[in-house]
Amino acid sequence: MFILPTLPNIDKIYEILSYASYSTTAFVFISFAVASCKNAGVLKPAEGMSFITMLKDINPADLCPTCKVIRSARSRHCSICNTCVERFDHHCPWINNCVGAGNHNAFLTFLFAIWIKIVFHAAADIYAGYNFIENQPTECDEDDGECELVCVKNLCFNPYVFYTSQGICLLICLFYLLLSTLMLYTHMQNYSANRTTNERFGRTKKNKTPAKKVESSQSNTSMTSSIMSISDFDNSEMLESILGNT
Repeated sequence: MFILPTLPNIDKIYEILSYASYSTTAFVFISFAVASCKNAGVLKPAEGMSFITMLKDINPADLCPTCKVIRSARSRHCSICNTCVERFDHHCPWINNCVGAGNHNAFLTFLFAIWIKIVFHAAADIYAGYNFIENQPTECDEDDGECELVCVKNLCFNPYVFYTSQGICLLICLFYLLLSTLMLYTHMQNYSANRTTNERFGRTKKNKTPAKKVESSQSNTSMTSSIMSISDFDNSEMLESILGNT
């Protein structure tokens, strides 16, 4: 009713569009709240084990020194949230939360809700423009008091005001429709392939790494692993063996 006051109040068109608008808006807000507030899958420290104990028994490469947790193969530390997230996809500024194993479904639902909302309003604007061209309404219906409250001095029925506002709304809807469609399509592809955005971009960077850098990184990795293996020994036993030989 308040969005498209130029449509005729016939066959409850106003009422249907109003309920559809309210429903899609509620869908967006609810899905946003769930995706924003739900735990993304934050890894928790192991109970009964200190970080020093974990360093002795576990490869340091599998530990996060900031969160003091054991990192899984698909987890990653988020510098914004300062937590390690299981099956980390990315940090989304829209929901001000990480997207991970705990809220990935909720995030996809949120993207779908936004897409539905934009499609609905674009279709409603097109229908309103078609009705305005066909019927050329000039004033609100006598029984439609809400229309009179919205259309001050019948500005809704002024062709210049109407076409300008409809054109602006359609341009905004088209812009965000392209963005939301691209995001929804990309994330649905990743979801169906059981991969995350972080893994997809990480694979792209690896493919673009020059051969020399790969060789140097491998040599550094081997040196680091040898250093890690030495650090796994007990220093007291090494000292006793050295003193005994002397």
